Amino acid sequence: MVPGAPVASSLPQMLLNSGVKGALPGDHEDMIGNGKQDLAVVVVRDAEAIGAALRQALETAGAEERPGLERALAVVADAAGVPDAELRGRWAGRRIRAGGHQGPLDAVAAVKALRKAEPGLSLRQAAQLSREAAAVEAATEAA
Repeated sequence: MVPGAPVASSLPQMLLNSGVKGALPGDHEDMIGNGKQDLAVVVVRDAEAIGAALRQALETAGAEERPGLERALAVVADAAGVPDAELRGRWAGRRIRAGGHQGPLDAVAAVKALRKAEPGLSLRQAAQLSREAAAVEAATEAA
């Protein structure tokens, strides 16, 4: 887990992983064919394991517990269907806001705040993540 990254539950978490190419859009080999080994944000999902545990609990649940477990199972199923770009965008938005930036999430100052919060990110990755954060925020506001 990323030190300092907010993790409210064991649902999707973000990790910085050295040497992962293609984890973010735009991570490609350079012009002479050497792959750039940037740090990349990788989405780790454990919703399947959580869902299995909830289904197992549901099998032995009494009548009082069933509605709550069924609702929890539905929430986990919804969380499992969220695209990686949206999860990265949410994470980046939280990191940017935690760094004190209150303006647009795709602004230069937002990229700077993200790189300050996560120094392992390249400029390109921070810019991509800030764009994803802005897209998530715009979609949330439109809904």
